[in-house]
Amino acid sequence: MQTITIELRVDFDTVDAKLKEPIMLDLAQQKARELLTDALLIAGKREPQIMVTSGDFFATTKEIGLFKGDAT
Repeated sequence: MQTITIELRVDFDTVDAKLKEPIMLDLAQQKARELLTDALLIAGKREPQIMVTSGDFFATTKEIGLFKGDAT
């Protein structure tokens, strides 16, 4: 099994962080679903797995679900 890691670091202005962070998380979920769909089309015997996480230097990293309300 091959592991591919994509990491995106976005530095929002403090004033706009509360507004922009949910937008960025929605975009990450959307792109992760698209990538998983493509991987499923070319997968072998084992289903591919995908994980979206979010965190910063001051808080712990948390896993984000692929669909709204799916956060763990």
